[in-house]
Amino acid sequence: MAARDPDCPVVELGPKLRAMNHHRCAVLLCLLAAGVVGCSGTVGTEGAGDNTDGGSTTDAGVLPDAGTMDAGVPPDAGTTDAGVRPDAGTTDAGVRPDAGTPDAGLPPDAGPTDAGVLPDGGVVLAITEFGVDGSRDSLYVDAAFTKANLAAIQAAGGLKPDPAFAPTITGKVYASPLFLENGLNGKDVLFIATEANNVYAIDAAAGTVLWTAALGPGVSGNQFGCGNISTLGITSTPVLDVARQELVVVGTLDVPATSATPHHIIFGLSIDAGTTKWQIDIDNTVPGFSAVYQGQRAGLLLLNDVVYIPFGGYYGDCGNNWGFVMGVPLSSAPDGLFYYKPPGRGAAIWAPNGLATDGTSLFAVTGNGEGNQDTWDAGNSDAFLRLDSASLTFSGEPADYFAFNDWQTLSSEDADFGSNGTVLFDLDGAGSGQVALCIGKSHDAWLIDRANLGGFYTPNPPLAHLANVASDDASGGMATYETASGRYVAYNAPCDSNGDTLGVLKVSAAGAPSVTQAFCVSQGASGADNGGSPIVTTSDGTNDAVVWGVGAGGDNELHAVDGLTGATIVTSTAMPGVVHWVAPLVARGSIYVPANGTVYAFRVQ
Repeated sequence: MAARDPDCPVVELGPKLRAMNHHRCAVLLCLLAAGVVGCSGTVGTEGAGDNTDGGSTTDAGVLPDAGTMDAGVPPDAGTTDAGVRPDAGTTDAGVRPDAGTPDAGLPPDAGPTDAGVLPDGGVVLAITEFGVDGSRDSLYVDAAFTKANLAAIQAAGGLKPDPAFAPTITGKVYASPLFLENGLNGKDVLFIATEANNVYAIDAAAGTVLWTAALGPGVSGNQFGCGNISTLGITSTPVLDVARQELVVVGTLDVPATSATPHHIIFGLSIDAGTTKWQIDIDNTVPGFSAVYQGQRAGLLLLNDVVYIPFGGYYGDCGNNWGFVMGVPLSSAPDGLFYYKPPGRGAAIWAPNGLATDGTSLFAVTGNGEGNQDTWDAGNSDAFLRLDSASLTFSGEPADYFAFNDWQTLSSEDADFGSNGTVLFDLDGAGSGQVALCIGKSHDAWLIDRANLGGFYTPNPPLAHLANVASDDASGGMATYETASGRYVAYNAPCDSNGDTLGVLKVSAAGAPSVTQAFCVSQGASGADNGGSPIVTTSDGTNDAVVWGVGAGGDNELHAVDGLTGATIVTSTAMPGVVHWVAPLVARGSIYVPANGTVYAFRVQ
């Protein structure tokens, strides 16, 4: 549960606010006569890696000071490689003193944050991170998004962008948009981050740019050990802390006054004006960390007043890169950063959806190991891991990891298990009922019991396994939804002989847990690393399930299909400039898609 401000009264509403068109809304409201004030709330989540942008090969390059690249910790931090915060007391486990004892299990009311009260008494909608919430389910609830309404739009010529909504932005956009209703002077606000290190607050109705935070020029790609983005700035999806009125982003900047190489810098920006409230230069803070080799592709996550930031490598997996996870307690930022570092090079966390959380633990899916690692626990590569959110430590116990006996082969073949991240959901009758689904470059789907991850596949297989759900790499993010017909998971990967890339699995606990292929259809793009990260809309949480894909790298159109049959319901006109793995955002009767230089808005309501 969220850490709460003791001076701020909290009202907790029930798990379902369907009448207000919210998705499993986790509501933490601070109500005072003057309106909403700050309280701590939760909404909330690159080993060997890949990269900013796709598959990779291994390079043996090293940093000039590679001999001193131990995890290390500040002199006052104890001796643990977990990166203990200076104020963490005497434990080498790196436990935060304010960690508390959050509840276990996936909160039934997890979902977008309700950020306050509207003048008409309604609840403010806030989409604060990649995938809507920490489960990374990418499930949106909006009463306007009925199948009948969408079919009527298709009959009238399909979705067309709002011509009055035409913001001009600078830089490529890989990050998903974020949204805050009534966020600035009574206006609904979209937040967009770009590779130019620019962050924009945009009026979600008019398309007017309300403010721009220019954090510094993007960095030329030739300053990194490898990679395939020509100008690197902000690649990952930021996180929005409504209670603190802060937007947290990670930029990549030149710092010529102090370094000949670029650095990754964490910024806490004010929501009202985009001004910098605090910043942390990671390269100057974490021993052995270098932005030259450490990529930050994966989305940020907010849990219990801490922002978690995963890292991996760049396209090409060059040099010394580790699957770091940084934790920044917002109550003390910029002080108090703590971190997890795998014991060996690689084990990147690089999928766009990043970490996931059930409200207590963090879950990471890692990529390839790098270097010569004789045993799996020397690197923690190609695995599904549970990390302690309070200390950012990994227990090493079988209950806290799922890994493969042929992990060395996976690494040598660049078959990252973590290329698609994970999605968390509950499934009664399947083990504990608390499950996760993973699909990586191995082309298979794995249903895992979160209560006991099980250790190695042999002799402890997961709840269910379905081979060949993809003919090539699964990458981007996933989405999950439940209807009267059962539980489904959508993913992006070539999933049939036609090269179609929008796949949907059905997950069942009837009899023995199972995963089956529901359908595989076109989203207007073919081949690995093309297409978007799928999202799902429903009108009330279970009805009118529609799966949305983006034809990035293909026709660049939106494709919406029936969540039960895969039949096309509506498509859009082309959106020049969309990039692969882009995830649309749905809010208040509209669907928004970021692209290079602009954002497209399609009005459904």
